[in-house]
Amino acid sequence: MVLSIEGGGLIIDKYPLQDIEVLVNQHPVETLRYTSPGINDTRVVTIPQSFIHEKKGLLIIEFKIENPYMPIQPGVGSDSRRLGLALASLRLD
Repeated sequence: MVLSIEGGGLIIDKYPLQDIEVLVNQHPVETLRYTSPGINDTRVVTIPQSFIHEKKGLLIIEFKIENPYMPIQPGVGSDSRRLGLALASLRLD
């Protein structure tokens, strides 16, 4: 199975790198590294069959954001949530 992730890391001068670990059913599958701003990037992650069968087809997909930040802290916005991924869409094939 393939997971397509359209989006991008939240990148600013103070935080020029964003690593996001993708976990499926609590297993690390891949780490996505974002180094430039924008949300028009599509990444493809292959999910091993064993993870799919492990929970009888149930997939719990998690994104572990290495260095989330609050845009209000570096002064780039008024949002006080801890952010790291600008997600536009997800697709499973």
